[in-house]
Amino acid sequence: LQGSVVARKIGIGFLVLVLVPILVLFSFITILLIPISIISLCLYAICIYFANLLVCYVIGNILDKKIIKKEDMYINIFCGILVYKIITLIPIIGSIFNCLVLFYGLGIIYDFIVTKEKKTKIEKKNKAKKRK
Repeated sequence: LQGSVVARKIGIGFLVLVLVPILVLFSFITILLIPISIISLCLYAICIYFANLLVCYVIGNILDKKIIKKEDMYINIFCGILVYKIITLIPIIGSIFNCLVLFYGLGIIYDFIVTKEKKTKIEKKNKAKKRK
């Protein structure tokens, strides 16, 4: 992982953490968008929950490449959670690390959603070109 990529994803995650609730509150203004707002808040909460787990997997994957050298997803997640829990036990550093992990996880989820959407658009264009 490169430092600039990680910093970019942390920044994106921070923006997602701040802007999504504001946008959802604005969408509560109109009556038609209230159900979409409620669904968005639920998805937002799910993303926040899974962001930590996703980063724990990334940490475990890094440990796997450097130390463990076994290609097992469950071992990666377990090692990542173990390292995450140990670091978060440190009083001040743990709180900062916890925030950064949340931002980074949300950044990863946002990048995944955006790149998947871009890939679908590109695939649709390619299929349209092949039909012509």
